[in-house]
Formats: sequence, C-alpha cells, structure tokens
Amino acid sequence: MNIGIVTTWFERGAAYVSKQLMDTIEKGGDKVFIYARGGEGTGKGDSKWDKDYVTWGEELWLPTVATPIAKKDFLEWIENTKIDIIIFNEQHWLEPLLWCKELGVKTVAYVDYYKETTIDFFEIYDYLICNTKRHYDTFSWHPGARFIPWGTDTSVFIRSAIPSSNSFFHSSGMAPVRKGTDLLIKAYWKSKRKWKLIIHSQLPLDLIGNNDLSSIINELINEGKLEIIVKSVPAPGLYHLGTAYVYPSRLDGIGLTVAEAMACGLIPVVTDNPPMNEFSPDNYKFNIPVKKYYSRADGYYWPVSEVDVDDLTKILDEVSSLSEDEVSFLQDEAYDFAKNRLSWEKNSVKLLELIDEARNNRVLSPVNKTLSNSIIKFSRFGLNRYNNIIIQYNFILRPLFKLFKGK
Repeated sequence: MNIGIVTTWFERGAAYVSKQLMDTIEKGGDKVFIYARGGEGTGKGDSKWDKDYVTWGEELWLPTVATPIAKKDFLEWIENTKIDIIIFNEQHWLEPLLWCKELGVKTVAYVDYYKETTIDFFEIYDYLICNTKRHYDTFSWHPGARFIPWGTDTSVFIRSAIPSSNSFFHSSGMAPVRKGTDLLIKAYWKSKRKWKLIIHSQLPLDLIGNNDLSSIINELINEGKLEIIVKSVPAPGLYHLGTAYVYPSRLDGIGLTVAEAMACGLIPVVTDNPPMNEFSPDNYKFNIPVKKYYSRADGYYWPVSEVDVDDLTKILDEVSSLSEDEVSFLQDEAYDFAKNRLSWEKNSVKLLELIDEARNNRVLSPVNKTLSNSIIKFSRFGLNRYNNIIIQYNFILRPLFKLFKGK
C-alpha cells in the first residue's frame, strides 16, 4: 500500500515527527511518499531531506492561510504516486481533505492544531492520531480517534558522556516566546546561578523584542553564566551539553523535546500542565507551577499557561543544590522512564495497528455535505474569500512577498 505524508520537511520538530511516522510505516512493509508543504522553510537541496520519495509542493503564498496547498500540484502528486492513505501532519487549512474525499483517498490527521470553531471539522478525517491524553480526550467522540502516545527514537537520543560540569539546558527552537525562553532567562537571572545555562535556538533571541531581557542576557553572557547557541543541529541535537532540561513552555501540541531530553538522561523541569507534564514521572516534584492562563490571539483551543518566574527560580536553585548522587539518581530515573514509557519503537505498534485497520476497512465514512459546506464556508470567510484571486496571480505575488520579507 502507498501512504503519503503531508508535512513540513526540513530541520524542525514537526519534520522529525513525520520521519518517525514514515520509518515505522515502512518497517510494516508499506511504501511512504512525502509531500513537503511550502511555508516555514524547506529542506530542498539538503541531502538529509531531499530524497527521491519527496515531492516539494508548489510554494503557495496565501497571507491569511496557514499550511496552504496548491490543488493542481497536490492532486498530481496523489495520481503519480497512487496514494491510498494520506497522513496530514499539523494541517490547519482543511479544504485539501475535501479533494481527498472526492478521489476516495483515506485520510488520517496527526492531531496538533485546532480551535473551538474547527473541532467539529475533524469529522472529515477517517482516522485521528492523538499523541497526548488531552488531544484524545478532546476527540474521543470521533470513531476513528486513536490514542497513540508519542515517543522518541531511543536509538538516536541516547545518553552520552557526563559533562565536566553541571548545567541547565533549554531548546527554544523557532519559537522562543512560546517555549518560555524569556521566563527562563528572567528566573535564572534571579537565581543563585550555581549551574551554567545553555540555550540552543534556531533564531536569534533578540527577536523576543524585550530591551530589559537583552540587558539581562548581556549581563549573564559577560559573567560566563549564559551560553546561547544559534544554529540548526540535526538529531540528537545538543542535549549532551546539559544536566537538566528546563522547559517552561507556555503552550505545546506535544512537547517533543521533553521526551528527547529525558532519553538523553537529562532531569526534566517542565511546565506543570499538559502535555508537558504528561512526560513527567508520577508525583514529580520539579514541575513548574502555572501562574496564569490566557487565550492565544489566534484562538487555539487550549489556553496559554504561563509559569511563575519566582517558582521557577526556586526550582533552579533546588536542582542546582542537589548532591552528585541525587543528580545521578534523577538522571537515571528520567532515562529509565523514557526507555520504558517514551520509546517510539514500543509506542509505534499502535500506529501499525491503525494502518492495518485502515487497510482492511474498504468503506470510507460517507461525505457529509453539511460538513463539507461548513469547511468551505469557514475556509473562505473574511479576507479568505480573495484566496482564489491570489492563487491565480501567485506567480507575481510570491516573488514580491519574498522581496518584501528580504528572502
């Protein structure tokens, strides 16, 4: 059977999720084809990502649509690869699901992004992969929803030599504000700073846009207490630099880096809210209390959870005051938890079960005209009504947009 995955495809967490899905499916004997959506970035020309099974989707610029897909290009990919099932990874724009229905192609959502106004639209999918408990609780009404706990590749993310000195490690990726990098820097600045803080980011931290934070960063760097590494690093990343992984994330769909860090033997210090704390051992004492909740501007279903900086400062001091024996015990505990509960090799068995179920289920859920019309109406509401015109002139508008953005 030929299975397609529609995804971001470059050095990013979402792409590694898709790669793990692909590796598992291929081990089950099916063939996988990648449709690399345009948008955030591209791995085109990168030998790690640019493979013969990858189709680089037409770059489509729609200012009001996330994860846009060019219809003609997408349908040609389905026809050329003879796709039977498509897994959509973090697909915000749902009109492509209607195209799949018209072709009789079964669809699976890797659930990540949804709003209160879009939850009902997920009925259009045949199956849902829910990688956290709270995603599954939200979509348990869907007959095709399956709880497939996420895990990391414990053959890639492994324990390495113990660093010569203890340090806190934090990965801010491409979203430092969402991942609470600013909160961590403030908390660390107020702490006793017994351990060094190392931050790995794929973007310059001056993008946080806070003058007070910039002065704190400069002060800590000058003291030799803070190291910021700005570059993309392939798996297993830079976890080997840390003793404890501090992740005061405001919001996550899965919290992928927590599982990776624990598999590398780092002590987790994470926001005490799902899904981040779903990776913590039971009754874990270093989860960071949440100070306040508030809605995100784009209307994402789950609220932002912002930790208390003072509580984080206390936890940093408590962790850095541990004896070497206590540090070693907690690292062993994190590593064992990851090996037993967060191993993708073990958890992915449920994915193969879902694929087999889809393979044997020849009857697609019937097309619900009311649902289809609702999706189209939602997708073309407001400024989105002009998308057809923008698509028609995309060959002119896209270069202008790139020029404007300085790309």
